[in-house]
Amino acid sequence: MTRRSGVLVLLAALLVLVVTALRPGPVAGTAAAEPVPGPPAAGECVSEPVQQYPGYGGGTGQTYVYPQLTVAPCTGPRFAEVVSVLDAPAQPQIVAQGSSLNISDPNQAACRTAVHDYLGTAVTVDPAGVIWSTVTTVEVSVTRPASRQEAAGQRWLACLAAARGPTLPGQEPAPYDGTLRDAIATGAARDRIGACATAPDLDTAYPAAACSRPHTVQLLATTRDLPAGTPIATVSDGCRWTAERLTGLPDVTAAGALTVRVVVSVDGRTVTGDVLPADAAVACGLGTVGGRTLGGGLVGLGAAPLPWI
Repeated sequence: MTRRSGVLVLLAALLVLVVTALRPGPVAGTAAAEPVPGPPAAGECVSEPVQQYPGYGGGTGQTYVYPQLTVAPCTGPRFAEVVSVLDAPAQPQIVAQGSSLNISDPNQAACRTAVHDYLGTAVTVDPAGVIWSTVTTVEVSVTRPASRQEAAGQRWLACLAAARGPTLPGQEPAPYDGTLRDAIATGAARDRIGACATAPDLDTAYPAAACSRPHTVQLLATTRDLPAGTPIATVSDGCRWTAERLTGLPDVTAAGALTVRVVVSVDGRTVTGDVLPADAAVACGLGTVGGRTLGGGLVGLGAAPLPWI
C-alpha cells in the first residue's frame, strides 16, 4: 500500500513537470504596432455613398473639414473611385460674411482636372482651335486620411469620381459596377455617365439624369472659347465635329434620325442671333427627330445600332 502511494506521488510529480514544460516561455523581441497604411492608389474604390458635388465637406467655424471615407481595393459595386492623390493639398480660404462663410478651395480645380483625365477624352479641339469640354454626370468628391493616418502625420487628399447613375439630380447616387477609367474614350459607361434628358432643347436638358433613362436629347460638350462675333454657322460646325469625335458615329445624324443642336446663353439666359454675343456659353449636343426616344447614351457608340426604345 505504501509502495503504491509512492508510485502515485511519482506520477503526479512527472505530470507537473510535463505541464510545466509545455507552458510557453517568454518570446525574445519587442511588440510592434500594426503599420499605418499609406495613401490610396488610383483605381481603388469607396463602397459607401459619397457627398454630392462639390463634395468638399463643410465649414465648422473657421476650419474647413473634409469627409473621411473608407477606401479599399475594388470588390463588387462601388460608389466612387480614387482618380489621384494630392500629396500637398492647398489650404482653403475662408471668408466670413455675416452669418455665412465663403470658401475658396483650390483643391476643387485640381480634383476636377484629375477626374476629367481619369475619364479620358475630357476635351476636344475642333479644326478652328476651339476647346470643347465633355459633359458627364460624374461627380467630383474628395476624402482625407483616416484618423489613424492623420495621427501618423498624413495630410493627403484623394480625389474621387462618382457615377451618379440613373438617379436624378438631388437624389442619392446609386452604386455601380465596373470602372470609370477611360469611360469617355471607350464608351464603356456611356449609359451611366452621359447627360441626357427628355426636353425640347439643350437649354433645359442640364443638369440631367444618366442616359439609361428614356430621353430625347444628350448634352455632349460645352465651350466658352469662342470670341464675340463668331458666326453661328461656325459654332455649329465645331459642335458637329465634336459630336462626331465623341460618339464615333459614321453619320452623326444617323441618316436624319438625329440632329446636331447648339444653344447659346449669356448669364444663364438663352439668346439667339446670327453671331455670338460677348461672354457667351455654348452647349452642344444631339437630339432625336420626331420625338423618338432613346434608352442609352451615344458617347463611344461607333457603328453600333442607336439605342432606340
